[in-house]
Amino acid sequence: MTESFYNEALFRSGQYSLFFIVFTIIIGLKQRTYWNIQFKTIFFYLVFDFLIVISMQLMGWLTNHNGNYWQPFFESLNINNTNCFAILSYFHILILGVYFSTAIPSKKAKIYTKYLSIFLFLIIAFDYFFFTGYNNYSSFSQTILAIYGLILPSIHLWYIYRDDSKVALNKNPYFWISLGLLLPNIMTLWLELFGSTLYDEDFILFCQVSIGNSVFYCISMMLIARGFYFARYAKYLS
Repeated sequence: MTESFYNEALFRSGQYSLFFIVFTIIIGLKQRTYWNIQFKTIFFYLVFDFLIVISMQLMGWLTNHNGNYWQPFFESLNINNTNCFAILSYFHILILGVYFSTAIPSKKAKIYTKYLSIFLFLIIAFDYFFFTGYNNYSSFSQTILAIYGLILPSIHLWYIYRDDSKVALNKNPYFWISLGLLLPNIMTLWLELFGSTLYDEDFILFCQVSIGNSVFYCISMMLIARGFYFARYAKYLS
């Protein structure tokens, strides 16, 4: 299989990701009568994910199907690639900070999560505007996102595991949501640490791993959708 095949497969994997985001958003909206601050926050998280994926897909589609028309437009804005949309993903830190500062029961953890999220957001925003720039990929910022996206859900899952709740674990909406937030960051962090070397040495393998990352992401959306589905049990967990 050729590199062009895997490039197309990567593009298709983004389309599948978009489908699963929309599916999860629909499930969330159907359960909106049970929403509290945590569900509202995760819904905004999904909206930002939707904006990121659809922006990248739209730009890719426009340049591939009518590049002669759109390329001068993007150049006039000094936009060379989809890295300019990274700023949207950086808001994940603030959204996760709101979610886990309300979901984690420990008062100290709530405070630390709140202010650490703001601090990290300011760092990566400063890097975005003054160092890396919006046309360049920032492995530094994405690594922070991935590590933070691993730590917070892990802490919350630990609290859920220790909690003596009347609600079974498989019906605990916060368990499924935190698991869904944790899962994609495992592969994302691996790609941030080793992806550049893999890209230079074996581009096809890099594409295969990246497609695997998209599969992880789609599974994570299904887990979050399951969390929304069990939203009616949240009132027994507060």
